[in-house]
Amino acid sequence: MAKFELHKWQDALNSRRLRNDTNDNWQRLEDVIAALYQADEGVRNRIDNLILNSGGDSPLEVIDSHTDSLGHVHNTLQARLEFEFNRIKDEYSDVNDQMAAFATVAAELTEQLNKLYRADNDLILYVDGNKGNDITGNGTEENPFKTINKAVSRIPRLINANVIIRCKPAVYDEDVSIQQVYASNILLENANLDKIDPSKEDTGVFIRSISFIDCPGYINVSGFTQYDMINSGTRYTGAGVDEPVTFFFDRCGYGAINKCRFTENMKATRSHSVYYAASNGRVLDCYFKDQFDCLYTNFNAVITFDETNKGYGNERLAQVGRSIVFAPLKNRSVTSDGGPFVKYAGGQVFE
Repeated sequence: MAKFELHKWQDALNSRRLRNDTNDNWQRLEDVIAALYQADEGVRNRIDNLILNSGGDSPLEVIDSHTDSLGHVHNTLQARLEFEFNRIKDEYSDVNDQMAAFATVAAELTEQLNKLYRADNDLILYVDGNKGNDITGNGTEENPFKTINKAVSRIPRLINANVIIRCKPAVYDEDVSIQQVYASNILLENANLDKIDPSKEDTGVFIRSISFIDCPGYINVSGFTQYDMINSGTRYTGAGVDEPVTFFFDRCGYGAINKCRFTENMKATRSHSVYYAASNGRVLDCYFKDQFDCLYTNFNAVITFDETNKGYGNERLAQVGRSIVFAPLKNRSVTSDGGPFVKYAGGQVFE
């Protein structure tokens, strides 16, 4: 029996091509199985006819009984029957192999579809920089990952639910990047969020940087403390500069920074605690001390810098370019040694 090739799954999306390939695979399998049944029935009928019409010493009948369905003449009837049986057995075995291969492809497809769409259930992942393990961990509270990036790698590109990553107190010396994730909400939060006050002490969860790029949903980052910002792998590189950023949003739907603490002395280094480009968002309940820019907005960002923020000794509160910032800072709850706002290219601040 000739081999036949099933179409392999190529596209990560549930496209028309995937449907057509799947239907074609099933048709090929049905055609082969139908041919096998037909061949099997032909052999059975031929044997039945030989038995029913046997008799006499006709040499034609003997020769016919030695001839298989392919026209080959065998020395004995037993040899012919064994050949037919083995041929059919091999063909069925071949089909079984093809069916097993198809089942494997179908299982892989099901797994990928589950990763893509993951029904309507929230995806909740736990990270513990002290006790977690990126190799043996599975992201549950009992068996967490060690790094935030490992948890991020488990997020489907498309999920019709919430993605929640809960981080236990630890130093996460990493640059986290989340790109092109289509989810209802993406929440990165301190596991002890309800117990912290960033204006009084460190939050216990330290991070070098987190960036979000092309994520159209709602994003909330809560309860993190700035760490090793000077070496941040997330940089603002516009106009040929190379400036570190702690939290970075570019072309995102809405990004909120909540109850985060920024206290590394960066006043002498051009840097940006929170950067928004072509994104909307809000910064609230945060604490800023000794920062160069607490906030930097660019390319039509619309941001609220809330009066619940606190801090002092910063170089400036916000750099606003081509964007709008609402900064109703009651009694200047966040102060700066330089001018509070630097506006350029039509940037506007409403106090």
